[in-house]
Amino acid sequence: MKKLIVLLIALLMVNICVCADTFDFSGIENKINVPDNYTVFTSWHDIADDVNYILSWSGDDADGGVLTVVADSQMRIKSYSKYEYGKYMGNNKLSSIDYNTAVNIATDFVKKLAPEFYDKLVIVKQSNFIARNNENYDVLFYRYENNIPCYSDYVTVSVDAYTKEPIEYNANWTDCERISPSYRTISKSKASELYFQNIGVFLNESSNGLMYSIDKGKYINAYTGKVISFGDCVSAAGEVVLTPEQAFDNMLLNCNFTLQYIPLFENERVEFRAVYGFEPTYPVNIDATTGQLCTDYGQPYRVAKEKKYKDIDRNSSRKQIETLLLAGITPFIEEQFQPEKYVTKTEFAQMIYLAFGKVATVYGDEYITHEQAIEQVVNALGYGEIAYLPDTYRVNFVDAGYIESDLVGCVSIAQGLEIIKGNAFMPKSNSTRAYCTEIIYNAIADYERTENE
Repeated sequence: MKKLIVLLIALLMVNICVCADTFDFSGIENKINVPDNYTVFTSWHDIADDVNYILSWSGDDADGGVLTVVADSQMRIKSYSKYEYGKYMGNNKLSSIDYNTAVNIATDFVKKLAPEFYDKLVIVKQSNFIARNNENYDVLFYRYENNIPCYSDYVTVSVDAYTKEPIEYNANWTDCERISPSYRTISKSKASELYFQNIGVFLNESSNGLMYSIDKGKYINAYTGKVISFGDCVSAAGEVVLTPEQAFDNMLLNCNFTLQYIPLFENERVEFRAVYGFEPTYPVNIDATTGQLCTDYGQPYRVAKEKKYKDIDRNSSRKQIETLLLAGITPFIEEQFQPEKYVTKTEFAQMIYLAFGKVATVYGDEYITHEQAIEQVVNALGYGEIAYLPDTYRVNFVDAGYIESDLVGCVSIAQGLEIIKGNAFMPKSNSTRAYCTEIIYNAIADYERTENE
């Protein structure tokens, strides 16, 4: 009897997950680039729900890695990940691509990897920015049907800021039998009125106080105006300044109340139903005291806007200034950059921290000189232990004799790294915003970015 039970268990395990080497995966392999040294191939098929094929390619040496793909029963790729072990994965320099370039890379990748999904995807736009080499750019696409978003279905792609390659892809996709038509829906204003009357807002406790929130599981049917519910909400109580009506008006103003599709599961059939609700991109919470949009933890939430200075179009350092602005490495947040304005020691210390995550050694309201600024940059790069060795360094500037003797090593290292260039250094001159931006840019920019300069 025991032998029979053991045999039945073994047969059951085989039926749940079996090797899938007998299946033809050439269609999937044609969509991805498998490195030549990834010679070890394994595959599994989840027979229990007849959904997922798990394919894996790996290298058999220290220079290899692992590439994993999950496909459904229709051979549509639902996830992709690539990891290379034993390889240099980037540093803290600025990426040679920006977010907009990463979007183009991600778009081309989805078009090749998942053509079945691509035509129905719309990217969620962000303000452009520049990441570090040790970071990823995350790109999000939502599914659209009849020009109406379905926020439950989406594709995400992570682009490595160092290698410029897509390293992660995930698709959440619902196969439905019916999509409700997009015409004859009630108006947005009528839907928002019914939403407030029948769903409303509730007081919710956060770590920073009370805030008004919505029940994220409830919508207004776009045809009947009735509530479609997916769960209950928990209420809180307390003294507030805003009325529920005021809080809801702020939500309508800041959180994009819009027509959208949600999947409804009835009798083993899936239908996309048109409803009105809030876009999930923003946290739909309003501080009950200030009326500001806030996160689920009660922290102020601000939508990032495109950053731009209005007075640098003709400045020779425009590229460097714009790059550091997009990378968030500037304490100067005014609309006017004022490139010729002198920088104080405290302002430069802020730049050092934003650029390197290091604490500067000089602060104050005095203007920082060229040689003092270079000293801070060289120390932030980690050369402090060798930069002060006496009688070791030479500097090829015509005014080298004016450099403080204990700073010659710092200037020499900076010159060798091409952080500073030219014939003259002017060590005692006060540093302008443009100058400080240039030397930090030269210290952290990917050299691929500056190879034509």
